[in-house]
Amino acid sequence: MLYISTPRVNGLFISYKHTNIVDSMVNCLRKENLAAGFLLPLISLLLWTGCDGVTGVEGAIIDNPNNQHKLRNLLFVIRLVDQNDRSIVLNRLDSVVINVNSERWGVFTSDSLNTQGIISQVDGDFSVSDREVSYLVTAGYQLRADTFETAGAYSSYLNRRLRLEPGDYVAEIAELHFRNINGEHVMILPRIYQLFTIDEGAVNLYLGSFDIPIF
Repeated sequence: MLYISTPRVNGLFISYKHTNIVDSMVNCLRKENLAAGFLLPLISLLLWTGCDGVTGVEGAIIDNPNNQHKLRNLLFVIRLVDQNDRSIVLNRLDSVVINVNSERWGVFTSDSLNTQGIISQVDGDFSVSDREVSYLVTAGYQLRADTFETAGAYSSYLNRRLRLEPGDYVAEIAELHFRNINGEHVMILPRIYQLFTIDEGAVNLYLGSFDIPIF
């Protein structure tokens, strides 16, 4: 079941792990006063030594404590509504696909919702409520588990992932996936685009609240 909706905006896992080996490399290179322009290629080559390929790259450079660009999470709230502006009641959104500047940020699950205290009724394929029911999504930065065949490809990947520095960006809520009361899979293409600004040192950023029709 597929829905393409027009949103109403009210206001965008493999998780990072600290990489001690890379930090040691960075500190060593800094002590030797090597030019900053050589830092990333040298680290890339060092990481590559002895490997047939690199799979599931972690946030080695981005997670460096000396890096000022520390954005970790995009936070937002989603409310699904029917044609009568009633809230769709679910246990959770099974997956939410987020892009930033047309690049994949990650795929996430909303926080689970305790529906026992919500007064609702069945209408068609959904449980609905006159009460406002929303779903919080915490979209932590994800690195894709790609395999790189060359050191050059790995270095290029790291360069690309380092570009979320302070500035303006556009987040897209590209897809929503969940199940109706019959257990059938539902996919929505919300077409939500939200401009946001990253300030230096920001760790979490709230994008806003979005009403998304499912009809």
